[in-house]
Amino acid sequence: MNMRHRPSISLMVKGKMYVTVGQKELHAPVFSHFDVLDHTGKRADHQTAETMYTYVSMLQSTIYLEKLKDRLVKSATNERKSDNTHWMDGDSGEMTRLKFQSEYGVDINELQRDQERIAALLEDLSIQKEYLTKLDHWYVADFQAFQHAWDAFWQVYQQRMSLLFTFREFLLGKNIVERTMTGTGLRQLYEEANALHQLFAESIAVNKPLITDIDDWITCQFQLGRMEPNNQHAPLVSDRWYRFVQSVFRLLWWGIFPVALILTATGVFSRGQLIWTGVLLLVWFLGYRIHQSKLKKMIRERRLARSKDQLGSQPIIKETYQQTFTQWKQAEEERLQTEKIYQFRAKLTALQNIAVGAGLLLFLFGILVRLTNVEAAMWCMGIAIGLIVLGIFLGKWCWMDVQIWADKLMLGKLKVSGRSVVYIDMKRRRNRFSVSTLGDPTRPLVWKIRKGDRAEARKHLEKWCDANYTSFIWRGRKKKE
Repeated sequence: MNMRHRPSISLMVKGKMYVTVGQKELHAPVFSHFDVLDHTGKRADHQTAETMYTYVSMLQSTIYLEKLKDRLVKSATNERKSDNTHWMDGDSGEMTRLKFQSEYGVDINELQRDQERIAALLEDLSIQKEYLTKLDHWYVADFQAFQHAWDAFWQVYQQRMSLLFTFREFLLGKNIVERTMTGTGLRQLYEEANALHQLFAESIAVNKPLITDIDDWITCQFQLGRMEPNNQHAPLVSDRWYRFVQSVFRLLWWGIFPVALILTATGVFSRGQLIWTGVLLLVWFLGYRIHQSKLKKMIRERRLARSKDQLGSQPIIKETYQQTFTQWKQAEEERLQTEKIYQFRAKLTALQNIAVGAGLLLFLFGILVRLTNVEAAMWCMGIAIGLIVLGIFLGKWCWMDVQIWADKLMLGKLKVSGRSVVYIDMKRRRNRFSVSTLGDPTRPLVWKIRKGDRAEARKHLEKWCDANYTSFIWRGRKKKE
């Protein structure tokens, strides 16, 4: 998929102009895949690139904080509406405060009392940001006032952020969700903590903030995200299918459909033929948009996976956060050992088969009635082609993660406990397996897996069946427990 270029304002260094060009693939306001180029398209040296990226990221992070502030103000306004149905009892809110104070020795009300000072510092930072964004190009000296406001803000906000992370962990440990805190004055703190957790943890593919210094976080994003010379990284995903879908859609939209309109206006085409063309265009457009969304999600997931793999090798981690990273890595490995055993990709075949089967039957019906009712036949054949195309797209869209846990299976978002599985059936020559459950044992869920995953998936599924006293069938060879 082509990179969407988003150039920033240029920075003048030693008589040369530099820009940052990249895209935001992750849950962060800064560029996660980028490069810094001069006015001739040549890559900047490391120091210049880091300086340019740092300044751009500081501005992007400031915009993120401004949007967060507006969102929190809006949330507080909506919270006071009389028709709000998610109010937490006032005593429960006070109890939450007291429990947190008892466990951590800190009154969470200190965060609320500190909001005015934080807002004033953010306002100063925003003023300097606005000044910079109005310039045609930057010099390093232009950032002095902004840098001063940035340091002043984060010196105060750093302490608040650490407490917010602690408060978030406390609430998650007590199974208190965000919306149930409405009316206590604590919901906005929870929303703020979640937004910062997304920024400092999820953007570098970890489940807890390892880096809580904003300047170090920007440095880490720079080291993870800058493109290698000559694009040495392997592509995150193959976009050949997407390009094909996009090309066909453009052909339909700019070529075939306008011609169909002209032919209908001149009486060459009937309304039924125009409708058939419109149905085909609509189905293909839906396929194009959904596939585009899926591809973006896949790129984001694989970018996060790559960042997670490379995080420990970054200089900022080795020099400053090695001990913290090692402790997190060990805890993560222990968690995975006690939780998920194995994961592979699979897809349900039922929807695809139904769509293609129904499309074929409807197409045959259209052929049969074309001599008696041409318009009805065109409708049937148009919808039939749409269903067949939809079935083809479903074959591409429906891949999802199947996770094997100690006592359950996660089939996409469907959770199936070990006690509810009657048997698992795998066929030797077909890349499919079916899961029969107590709810409807005569209609098992049939999943298709990639050929390369079949042997490993079979091994783990058979072990899982042994551990959960469930029958595993391997092409007629049945093992009963």
